[in-house]
Amino acid sequence: MARKPWARDSVNSLKRIFGKEVKVDLLLQNNDNSRKLYKANIDQIGNHVPEKYTVAALETQLRRT
Repeated sequence: MARKPWARDSVNSLKRIFGKEVKVDLLLQNNDNSRKLYKANIDQIGNHVPEKYTVAALETQLRRT
């Protein structure tokens, strides 16, 4: 199965191409919708939100459900 682009890849590409012309704010929420983290104008999502799963591992888990 071909790898589909993740949102983080799209955001990282936009920041790399357009630099300061694009502002990306990151908001992470808890399950109860309370704010967990807010970062303004980040350069890369991965610096703030580490990937917990590989694409292959996530696809395998989703097929099992």
